[in-house]
Amino acid sequence: MTECGCLYPSAMVVMVVVVVMVGWVVSAAEFVVTQQNQRRHSGPHLAAAFLAPDNADQN
Repeated sequence: MTECGCLYPSAMVVMVVVVVMVGWVVSAAEFVVTQQNQRRHSGPHLAAAFLAPDNADQN
C-alpha cells in the first residue's frame, strides 16, 4: 500500500463503478423476479425466495 497520489482517485472510481454495478444488478434481479412472479405461479421459486424473501409468501 503506497501513498501514491493516483491510488486514491482510482480507488474512488472503482468504488463508484462497483456501487453502480451492484445497484444495476439488484434492480435487474428485482425486475426478473417480478416478471417471473407475474407469469409463473407454479413450481419452485428458489431464485425469487433467495433474492426477495419478502415476496416469497406470494407464491
